[in-house]
Amino acid sequence: MQNNKLNKGCGKCDSTTCKDCQGNLCNAEDAFTYYCLDNDGRSLKECENPECFISKDSTAGCGTCDKRNIESSCVDCKDLKCNSKDLLTKTIFCYEKVKNGNVKEGKRPCLLKKCFISYDNKIVEQGCGDTPKEIKDIQFAVCEQPLCNTKELFDKTLFCLNKSIRDEEFIKGIRQCNQECYVFRYMNGNLAQSCGNCKGKDSNYCYACKKNYCNEEKNVYKKCRLDNNKESNYCGIKHGDDCYIEIRKNNIAVRGCGKCPSLACVTCNTNMCNLNYDFKTLCRSKNGNEKCEETSCFIASVDEGEKGRIQKFNRITEM
Repeated sequence: MQNNKLNKGCGKCDSTTCKDCQGNLCNAEDAFTYYCLDNDGRSLKECENPECFISKDSTAGCGTCDKRNIESSCVDCKDLKCNSKDLLTKTIFCYEKVKNGNVKEGKRPCLLKKCFISYDNKIVEQGCGDTPKEIKDIQFAVCEQPLCNTKELFDKTLFCLNKSIRDEEFIKGIRQCNQECYVFRYMNGNLAQSCGNCKGKDSNYCYACKKNYCNEEKNVYKKCRLDNNKESNYCGIKHGDDCYIEIRKNNIAVRGCGKCPSLACVTCNTNMCNLNYDFKTLCRSKNGNEKCEETSCFIASVDEGEKGRIQKFNRITEM
């Protein structure tokens, strides 16, 4: 037998995995004896079926892990002398959380070749696969090496804020990020947050980092609506700075970034906050500028004899 294939013919055997026979057509396939490595990893055992196993408790031989009731980590195979220690090294086993809260090494290979660990408020779930089975909506990490799903892996795992341009708010991601966390402001003011990088993007509008949930909106410029500019309808400004709406002659509103250019002006402090406004003009009041739905303002001179009588109309005139 070579490369797990049967070779048949005339003559005598020249290897330990070959069997002689005498008689007409005696070398039928069902007469072949299969071979597995024994416990020492060198000598061979004759087996009735093409089934071999090796376990981490140093037992090896014919059969399968389940048929032999092997309780330690164990793997089956069906190739000639396949049950070597190298097979154990290459096989992915995962740590598993048992009912008493302890952690044990999985008894059988993880066929998905991925292990996971989830952790929240000291509640831990570990096992084979690419997602937790019992605990949902908490952070988890996935790995692809033998016994890799440890608390140390989880502690080193990066998690990011996630938000698409269609979402109103971000959510805290529960899947690991194997790159960086980033936050990116599009030219129209929309914001995206996720796992990735800022390659090829303007550093004022894209920020990447490697700490949990570090990709906050405050790390990128915001946008304000910009009027009277032929190049763009938007301007960019640092997160903590203002957008403004200035009311000019004939109650024309002019919007932009930064400090107010005149007294007839109000500011706001969030992204695109000056895009829409619900007033027609600004009037002075004892509390400062007041947004008015009317197009005119008044000033009244009041004395003891004529309380409440309006003496003069006026509006903010400084432009």
